[in-house]
Amino acid sequence: MWKLWKKKCEDESETLNWITVHTRMCPKCSKAVQKSDGCNLMTCICGQHFCWLCGGATGLSHTWTTIDGHSCGKFKEEKVRQMERAKRDLKRYTHYYHQYRSHTDSSKQEFKLRESVREKVASLSEKTHKSEQKWASNGADLLFRSRKVLSYTYVFAFYMFGEELFKDEMSDEEREMKKILFENLQQQLIGYIERLSKTLNQPFDYYSSDELEKMNDETMRFGIVVDNLCKEMYECIENELLGPTVAGHNHSIAPYRSEGIEKAIEFGADMV
Repeated sequence: MWKLWKKKCEDESETLNWITVHTRMCPKCSKAVQKSDGCNLMTCICGQHFCWLCGGATGLSHTWTTIDGHSCGKFKEEKVRQMERAKRDLKRYTHYYHQYRSHTDSSKQEFKLRESVREKVASLSEKTHKSEQKWASNGADLLFRSRKVLSYTYVFAFYMFGEELFKDEMSDEEREMKKILFENLQQQLIGYIERLSKTLNQPFDYYSSDELEKMNDETMRFGIVVDNLCKEMYECIENELLGPTVAGHNHSIAPYRSEGIEKAIEFGADMV
């Protein structure tokens, strides 16, 4: 899936898809003409008039819905179906790509946050002459790792619930049920990752002991939930989604290597 996704993002297929949805080639000069309103009569810069629906050359006389002396017939119906399919596919890809890109960008910021947290821990240790803040560094590591997991779930969902790989392996009803199950876990994971991120972005190197204890507690609680949700997500993918697919197809994913709960235990121990 990952190789397919990278190729899809890198090649020009989606750009061509956009052109298919939003433009038509002039039948006279072959230039792409973009539609700017709801009228089906198009006019190229070369002066040629043509029909948006079928691409056929026409005259200028028209109403909002018809062009004098022109009928698309069955070809029009097929064109409409192709256009609607292209629009739907483009909209779906754009949704998953934007979500993937958003969380990928966030993971880059959280990579920087890990360094910032380490600097704050060092500053705090220097002030207090104690090295008891491993919970913050561990929390930042978990945040970065879980955000990467979250970004990859959008790539998985794009293929799992689309028509490129698993179209014939599930009924529409089964696909919808699996999609609901998956997206429920995904939304929970988003919520707790954002809570953990907000907690770790605090200026804790200036906090009092009581404030540090409160932040430690929040980091531990959110970290445990995030780690558990990551494990649940991987188990859902491996057992509920990929497992029951049609026999003869070997679909598998790399396991999620949890360190969160063990680290979370350290969080609490550090503050005792």
